[in-house]
Amino acid sequence: MQTYKFDADTKEYLYTEEAFLDPLESKAQGRDVWLLPADSTFTEPPVAEKGYAVRWNGTAWEQVEDHRQKRDKGGVVIEGSGTPYWLKGDTWESPARYMTELGPLPEGAMLAKPEKPLEVLRKEKLSALNAAFASVESGA
Repeated sequence: MQTYKFDADTKEYLYTEEAFLDPLESKAQGRDVWLLPADSTFTEPPVAEKGYAVRWNGTAWEQVEDHRQKRDKGGVVIEGSGTPYWLKGDTWESPARYMTELGPLPEGAMLAKPEKPLEVLRKEKLSALNAAFASVESGA
């Protein structure tokens, strides 16, 4: 008999393991009685859809949005994993945010990084033009 282990905190499906027979209960009841390890269920989970994780809700498995960054076996973030987002009030200088828990992105989350303000772009362009002019002028 298979059991399906889930994380004690997130309730996210982890792996499958073989159950053990309970010899005393099996003998007392005259039928096979299987031991269910902690944080496990006998209910088989569905395959997680892309962008979702499978979570045990106490009675059944459910698909839950998963925007978290993935990590390799060494705990290092896998580049390009997770859903980067920004919130109202973030600027073009703000780093991307990433979810640390299962579930949908916060309300109002933006998937595109805020753009540089026009004034900043103007100053950068003027600075580049002045540097080019100074370079040409000093070479003449």
